[in-house]
Amino acid sequence: MNFLTYNLFFILKKEKIFLILIFLLSFILNFSFFHFFLKHEKDIYFTKDSNEYHSVAVQIAKGNGITDLKGNEFYNRVPGYSLFLSFCYKLFNFDIEKSIYLQIFLSSFISILIFLLSLVIFQNKILLAKISCIFFTFHVGTIIYSGSLMSEVIFMLFFLFFCILFFSTFDLFFCEYSVRFFSYSKLFFAGIFLGIASLIRPVGHFIIVISVIIFLFSNLDFLKKLIGSSFLIFGWSLIIFWWILRNFLFTGEIFFHSMSGDHFLNFLSVDVVCQQTLIPFNKTRNKLLGESRELILNEEKKIGKKLNKIQRCKISEKIAFKYLKKFPFGTIKRCLINILKTLFCFYSRPLLYKRLPHLVTYNYFNSFSSSWYKVKSFLVSIFSDKFMVFLVYYELLWMMIIFLGFFGGIILSFLKIYLLCELLKILPFIFLLLFLTIGVGFARLRFPIEPFLIIFSSYFWIYIFKKRVSNFICSIK
Repeated sequence: MNFLTYNLFFILKKEKIFLILIFLLSFILNFSFFHFFLKHEKDIYFTKDSNEYHSVAVQIAKGNGITDLKGNEFYNRVPGYSLFLSFCYKLFNFDIEKSIYLQIFLSSFISILIFLLSLVIFQNKILLAKISCIFFTFHVGTIIYSGSLMSEVIFMLFFLFFCILFFSTFDLFFCEYSVRFFSYSKLFFAGIFLGIASLIRPVGHFIIVISVIIFLFSNLDFLKKLIGSSFLIFGWSLIIFWWILRNFLFTGEIFFHSMSGDHFLNFLSVDVVCQQTLIPFNKTRNKLLGESRELILNEEKKIGKKLNKIQRCKISEKIAFKYLKKFPFGTIKRCLINILKTLFCFYSRPLLYKRLPHLVTYNYFNSFSSSWYKVKSFLVSIFSDKFMVFLVYYELLWMMIIFLGFFGGIILSFLKIYLLCELLKILPFIFLLLFLTIGVGFARLRFPIEPFLIIFSSYFWIYIFKKRVSNFICSIK
């Protein structure tokens, strides 16, 4: 057993009481929020996305394969979360609430994985690992999504396993004092876990590319880089291969999902055209969807049969990109707005909109007044729901601590080379996962990068606290 692995096992054994308490605290928080609040708000925990996951899961559990309720082959989403739900439905006789309770139980392990990831990134800094996992235990997104029929927490579990294995394998080439233990088997299993995560949310094929690029900048010799990358890709391919093969056999196309066309057409392109032409949102959407339907009908007449889902997806993409290229500056502006929305939007927003529906009735074309109205509505107590007032201000304070700490950690990394080493390993993942939200901005799309933000933010605040204490002691002397 290598030194790093031995250390992790030793620390886990030594801190088992703390980790058990963290698990129980996480479970109690997540369970209580769902049982006493969220399960009475079905529109929040069971969304449009949830309906698709649920429908496919029901079909799988009934032995009808990965199909929709009409029995058509399903391509719109990757199947991982529906497969998980189908297992729960068979186990609990299609009881959604009991399935969510199992998800809550599993999500309570995330804080422990954050503890491990922190120890992998910053070796042997146990205080940092403890503070990071405590922070994440009180994370609003974790508390909400553990009790929602959404893929976020199940994806996070497998993504964290990937990160723990991947980041513990190497250091970057300019990091001189490396105690990482290189192992082909760790890279292989990292690929396995990333493959599972890729079937839960369709981002793994982007992550595997970034991972290989980062690995090529490691401090290993070229042959190890080459073989190690092959093991990582092989492990990932073993998991996703059946899904790609299934889609190819049914459609003749290689793809993960067929949602991208509708996604860009209904959200990004409609937003861009609406803002550039000042045509009302619904009229713009109807116009673009009409163009897409007309092109699909013409193509079907030409070939004499109905287009499959991925063919219709490509036509929707064609219409969307036509307008995005027509308004390049508007497109760039909207993409940046969506990334900022992902980065700074509140996880509690769906709850707030449910409790305060008039938040959405603002002037779409007056950006200043609409933005100010939303800020005022979030931060000023214009409604009497004390729980929502508490939740919004709590999340605002939590975000300020995490983001200020993370940006402080970036500044601090210019003074500490080992901090810069670790930061440059995780920044490409952060940039990638944020860039993938150019089409639409939601807080839940930020969820996979939160562990990195929390760990580096905690490092900064611990450093500042120790510095202040040290200065205080010196002033006494």
